[in-house]
Amino acid sequence: MATQYARAMGYKIIGIDISDDFLAVVRAQGADHVFNSRTDQDYVTKIRELTGGGGADAVAVFSAAAAAYRSAPLLLKLGGVLMVFRLPAQGVTLDALDIARGTYKVRGDSTGIPQRMPKAINFTAKHNIAPEIEVYSSLDNVPGMIEKMKAGKTTKKIVVSLAR
Repeated sequence: MATQYARAMGYKIIGIDISDDFLAVVRAQGADHVFNSRTDQDYVTKIRELTGGGGADAVAVFSAAAAAYRSAPLLLKLGGVLMVFRLPAQGVTLDALDIARGTYKVRGDSTGIPQRMPKAINFTAKHNIAPEIEVYSSLDNVPGMIEKMKAGKTTKKIVVSLAR
């Protein structure tokens, strides 16, 4: 959904992941470019070229992988924003000197306030932003759904619908 929001806001979108399946979803949702950071060892250089050499205005990290946080600052332009969404279990290590001298800024928000909800809902509706979902029809499917999530094989939201 992040790709859909960024597209609706008019941003140029570059998706990075280690899963070609996830990258295919990001591409289908409107990303301008996608890179598999596991198989393309030169992705940082290529992204810098795509951004005119300076780097991206912002990098949003939706991964809980420490490697994503290690590479994110390399992709930012001077004064760019590192947006934090998911965190590795061991926490994040960032260069305090880079933050202190303004090499990049860090932003994150784990909750929304009720006063922001109408604006967010209206924006979502106006731009037809919706999650991609995979529907299962029985609670018997839950163990398999959990295994699929644990294995990192889900590219959509998965739900059980018991409606008849």
